[in-house]
Amino acid sequence: MTWRTNVAALATLVRNKLASRRFAASVAKRGGLEGAQIGVFFGSDPGKLYMLDAWLPVLRALNEQHPVAVIVTRPDTGQAILDRVDFPLVFADSSDHLDAAVAAASFKVFLY
Repeated sequence: MTWRTNVAALATLVRNKLASRRFAASVAKRGGLEGAQIGVFFGSDPGKLYMLDAWLPVLRALNEQHPVAVIVTRPDTGQAILDRVDFPLVFADSSDHLDAAVAAASFKVFLY
């Protein structure tokens, strides 16, 4: 890695950390995991959203019969997902929060 790559990665990390509290509050308004039967975890950066995009038609169709919710660990990724879906989105900023969210939900299927 070059120093520029390291600086860019650090800048992204700082932006996400600074946005965490505000993002968590904004997604809480969309509803949580209550009632969701299908959970989708997406923990990658926004540059890898093409992986989720490929599944969105299937998830939208499933959502008609089995409510879908998405869990993210990054505000930048979460915001990009909010622009794509109407599903509830939960922000888990640590592995403890992720574990607690999944344990509290009653998913029939969880996609990772």
